[in-house]
Amino acid sequence: MTLAIDAYVATGGFVGGSSVPLPHLTTTNNVVIVVFIGNITGTLATISDSASLTWTLRANYVNGGTKINEYYAISASSLSSDTITITTTGGGVTSAVAIAISGANIASPYDVNVALPNTGYVDPGTVSTTAANTIVFGAFVVNTSNNITSGSGFTALDSEGYWLVEYQNFSSVQSGLSVPLEAAYVGYGLAYICDAIQAASATFTWQSLNQGTRDYVWGKAEIIGY
Repeated sequence: MTLAIDAYVATGGFVGGSSVPLPHLTTTNNVVIVVFIGNITGTLATISDSASLTWTLRANYVNGGTKINEYYAISASSLSSDTITITTTGGGVTSAVAIAISGANIASPYDVNVALPNTGYVDPGTVSTTAANTIVFGAFVVNTSNNITSGSGFTALDSEGYWLVEYQNFSSVQSGLSVPLEAAYVGYGLAYICDAIQAASATFTWQSLNQGTRDYVWGKAEIIGY
């Protein structure tokens, strides 16, 4: 199966309050779900969902009052109207995007390059990969600009002024790939996470059998991590 975005949902901008639900997420395949969460002045407390998936913190970065987090979960079957809820403390506003990715290596979803995830506060971010087939993501939150959009070559999944999540598919290994944003002005308070999901890999094993005067050869294909 091709590595692709199966579905995604977003809060549609920054939302106040201590409990922030995303719209219902429905998928057609087993998927890796990546959630990027941006918060200004508050503090992320928990993430949960109605399908009772197990959520793991992949990365977080703080720059002053601006915070960004990356969580992921594995769904071994398709999802129907799954509601993901983010809980915060300390006030502030929160924006989030949940991305369901099919064709990923569900046993080891992230590219294993030691430079990942890449976090920071100086645009652009960078990504280097070890696997050839990947989806590269960039998630940015800033508290002093209201006009950030996706960088060259990337497609925005959500762009809400102070908040951007973008992606690009690759079929070759990347080294020092620039993951930029475009903005009229970015000042104090930028925080970002750049990361890469890797595809499930396929292996093909040949076997042979000698039966008297005849040789039989056959093959076995196996998808690793799907």
